[in-house]
Amino acid sequence: MKKTMFLIIFLISGSVYADTNLPPQTITKIATGWDKEGIFLSFSEDIKVEGCADSRVRIERDHPLKDDILSIALSAFYAGKQVQVRVSGCIGAQHRGIAISVLN
Repeated sequence: MKKTMFLIIFLISGSVYADTNLPPQTITKIATGWDKEGIFLSFSEDIKVEGCADSRVRIERDHPLKDDILSIALSAFYAGKQVQVRVSGCIGAQHRGIAISVLN
C-alpha cells in the first residue's frame, strides 16, 4: 500500500507547478503558432524553468489577458526594454505565460 501511495504522489507531483517569475529578459521575437496555439515570446536569454524544455513562453489563445500581454510585449520589444514574465508550468515544451511586466 505504501508503495502504491508513493507512486501516485510521485506521478502527480511532476504535473503540478507553482507560478514563478522568470528573470528579466529581452524579447527577440513575437510570433503566432502554425495553428491556434496562441502567442509565442522568444528571448535573447535561454532561461528555462525546471520541467520546460524550451525557453519560449506561450500565451494561450484563450487566456483572458492575451491582448493585454501582447500589447505590453510589443511595447517592450519596440522600446528595447526587458520584461519579466510570470509563468505557470509548461504547455508541451514551452512555459505557460500568465502575466508580463516591463522593466525600466
